[in-house]
Parts: sequence; C-alpha cells; structure tokens
Amino acid sequence: MRRGMVMLLAGVLVVSGCSKREERSAREEAEWNKIQPLEHGKGGAGVSTNVATKAVVQSKSEDYAGLIARMKQMQGITRRKGQALLTGEGLILNYKNRVVRMDGDVKVVDDRGVLRSESLTGRFTEKNEVEIIEARRNVRITSEDRVARAEKAEYMVATGAIELEGRASISDPTHLIKGERIFFWMKGSRRMICEPNAYLMMRGTSGLAQTPQVSSKTNATARVTEVWANRVSFDEAKELVEMEGNVRLRDKQAAMNCGMVRIFLLGTNQIDRIEARDEVNAWSGLRKMRADRAVYQSATQDIVLNGNVRVSNAQATMDCGMVHIYLKGTNEIDWIEAKDDVIIQSGERRALAGKASYYAKEGKVVLEEDPKMKQGKNIMMGDRITFWPDNRRMVCEPNARLLLYPDEKTKLKLMKDLKK
Repeated sequence: MRRGMVMLLAGVLVVSGCSKREERSAREEAEWNKIQPLEHGKGGAGVSTNVATKAVVQSKSEDYAGLIARMKQMQGITRRKGQALLTGEGLILNYKNRVVRMDGDVKVVDDRGVLRSESLTGRFTEKNEVEIIEARRNVRITSEDRVARAEKAEYMVATGAIELEGRASISDPTHLIKGERIFFWMKGSRRMICEPNAYLMMRGTSGLAQTPQVSSKTNATARVTEVWANRVSFDEAKELVEMEGNVRLRDKQAAMNCGMVRIFLLGTNQIDRIEARDEVNAWSGLRKMRADRAVYQSATQDIVLNGNVRVSNAQATMDCGMVHIYLKGTNEIDWIEAKDDVIIQSGERRALAGKASYYAKEGKVVLEEDPKMKQGKNIMMGDRITFWPDNRRMVCEPNARLLLYPDEKTKLKLMKDLKK
C-alpha cells in the first residue's frame, strides 16, 4: 500500500520530463521568465488533449505551433507497463519557482494503482530533482484492495515520508485506520503514525479474542474489534504496534480501557505478546478485571495481571496482588492462580489466603498458605481449604480448626444438647 502510493505520487515526474536541467543563457533565462499562464478564452492557443488542458503558456517571442501539434498527437496516448500517466483539466509549469501543477479531476495511473485529486503539485530542486509532491482536495489513492483518503497528501522525497491530512484514512477488506493525520515512512524503518483521535477497526478472529472465555461454545467466526486512542503507531522493523492515550477496545464479546497498549508481532499480523498498562479495566459479559498491568503471551496462552488486581463476576469478587490466567483451546480458561494477600468476597462469606487456585473443569477453588474462611464471626482454618461455589460444598484439611460464635438462641440449644 505505502509503496504503491509513493509510485503514484512520483508519477508527476512525467510532467517534468525527468531530465536534468540544461544550462541556459541569460537571454534564454529572461525569455523563460516572461512566460505566464493564460486564462482560457483570453488569447493564446487553447488545445484539447489527453490532459484536457484549458490553459497553455506562451511567450511573445516564440511560436508554440510545434508544441500544440505535439499535444494534439497525445490525445490518444495510452499508458504502457512501467509508465505513469497523468490527466487533468489544466497544467501549469513555473520554471522560475521550479513548480509544476495540474488542476481539475487529476488522475495518476501506474502499475501499482490510481491516485485521484482535484489538484497535484510537484516542487523541484535546482538539480531538477523532485523534492515534494502534494495532492489536494478529495484525495483518493487506490492500490490493489487498499484505499487511502484525505483532503491533502504530501510526499517528502528526501525522507521518504508521506503525510495524509484532513479526514485521513487507510483501509483494506479487514482493517481501517483513520484520524486527523496519518504519517508513514518508506525509507529506513518503515513506520506509520495516526494522531490525534485515532480509530482502528480490525475484522477477524484475532481482535479481543484474546480475552478469556469460560464457555466452550465461543463463536469463532469473524468479528469486528474497534480501537480508539489519542495515538496509534506501527513500526515494521520492531514489529510493534502502540496505542497511547485513553485507549478503548471493543468487540461484541469483550472490552478494555487503559492508558497504553503495546502489541508485539511475529511476522505479518501474527500476535506474539500484548501488554496493557495504566489502569487496565476489562470486562466480558458479567466478568470484570482490573489491574495496573496486563500481559498476554500467545506462545504460552496465558494472561498475567499485576498490581491492585480485582477480578469479579455475579457471584464473587477477588482482590490480590497478582493473577495468572492459563488458557486452552480457543482461549477458554483452564485454571487461574492468584497470589499476594488474596481476598475473596461472596455474600457474607470472606476467604483469605496467600494463594488461591481456580480449576474450571472441576469448578473448584483451593485456598493455601494460611487460608481462612469467615462467615460473620465464625472462622474456619486449616492447611488447605477447598470449596465448590456452585454446590456450596467445602472441605478443610489437614489440621482443620473451626471457631464458632453462635447467636444466643443457638448457644442455648447447643448447651441443652450437651447436657443430655
């Protein structure tokens, strides 16, 4: 896409003749500077050609009959392989300022695609080499199945940088990125930056499919993931995508808000690792997760949440310092391990432990490292406490201990039973 746009913009070289500037005499230079564009219908020789020229340039001391004849011959010109063909309604050459401009339904066609705009300007150096190419108003660049749009497109030849400005966007059948400005570089490290108010749409199964799903009936069909951020950048050499500033990700099954997301790639569009940080909040259905930092690793199919972690659903809330989520298959949860001052709250029950593990297949939770289970003033302690939230069953072993603080009615009944 980017290379194709460069070649389309570079097609303006055809207008300049692509030749090195020859030395002119002082007289010839003076004559050239006298040349001024003529408005259509106010003298001069109007001509209809392949470029539909409405105005030509003319010097009083020269006869342009030969040039006009040559332009008439160009009416039926066709583009050949390896060539770029430019058409438009008006053409102006300004040798003194080293500028060439084409206006009115401008079209540039080469082997890689088509550029269309209402105006196209090329600026040259003293050595007659292209310095800047600029397309303005309703710019549309098509290359294969990719389309770029903007109100202005500018290509800086020396740096290989291209800037799309004003409702800028680049799209293909599966991706769309748009913002107020899009920059990308063709030379050296191939990079792209979209800012501010960047928007990215991805159509496919990758998106937020990394968010764990408990149900085995997860829909694996193509989905749409949308991303909003202050800035989105891509570095091909580093295989890195960065989203910064008020990042929001959404699809039909999950969502995430945070300050920054970094996606590390392996080759084309294959995710190696995803890192999110700065107040990460994610949710899928009734399940919510919060952490200072979250990392997803594709090779090991796991997610690690660090710092002020909270995981909750309709039945319970868990707070701790770290959570490690192990996935299987199509990103379904296999088991979860929580560490560092684990607290699980479910109704009146409150569990505390140094470590808690959840096994999805068995539907059980195992508390270890000085576990305690509290309900009101009653406390259960032991080396290990296992409970099944769905059927409200619990086992404490070994070294089980139970402290009961019954109410007055229960206490009287208990004392009466003990006297029998």
